[in-house]
Amino acid sequence: MAEDLAAAFELSDQLVSWSVERGAEQLPTLEGRNGRLALLENSLVKLLRKSEGQPPLERNAWRIKLALAEVALAADKPGVARERMKEVLSEASATDEATVQRLARARVLVCLLGSEDPEVGVTPGELSETETVLASLPAEARETRRLKSALKMAEARMQFREGDGNSALDSYRSALPRNDGALRRAAVTGSPAHLEGPGLHLRGPGGPGGGRGRCRDPPS
Repeated sequence: MAEDLAAAFELSDQLVSWSVERGAEQLPTLEGRNGRLALLENSLVKLLRKSEGQPPLERNAWRIKLALAEVALAADKPGVARERMKEVLSEASATDEATVQRLARARVLVCLLGSEDPEVGVTPGELSETETVLASLPAEARETRRLKSALKMAEARMQFREGDGNSALDSYRSALPRNDGALRRAAVTGSPAHLEGPGLHLRGPGGPGGGRGRCRDPPS
């Protein structure tokens, strides 16, 4: 039974990834994204309720909560995702590399999307804790470098909103080292920017203060 449950959770993880991704190369694109996310969230909530009182399922309830956090992130609801991740991190027991990386990715995205929303925001403590988690991942792995770049982007946005333009520019340079000139012009002029670099894609008005950050693969 334990093996069957493990296989079932592995399959459900793959299906969740398929559902929330916005165009991963290895996954097909599903249509009707918003409706799909709502349907997926409802299904996960029902599954979480059914797991109550069933020890084999209750022990893995954090996996369902992690999936719910990922759905919230996919729906651009970082505040909801942050609350769900608090429960996940207090219950998660897996230590395999794939799960640790998945947890780290969710934490980075909470910071990144939170930094875009003034009502949610991101704190230095949250950034520091997430950076510590990333330090436990393989340093040269492409995904690790993407996540570190994304976290630096979140830090830069926080610094910019706090009025520390110099630190924000340094953080942007660290996240996007190939775009120093464009970043400097965007920071000084506040003009619309379309910036690309290893690990992230930023598009939006207002230079460092605006735009939606998305992870891209850095060069190998």
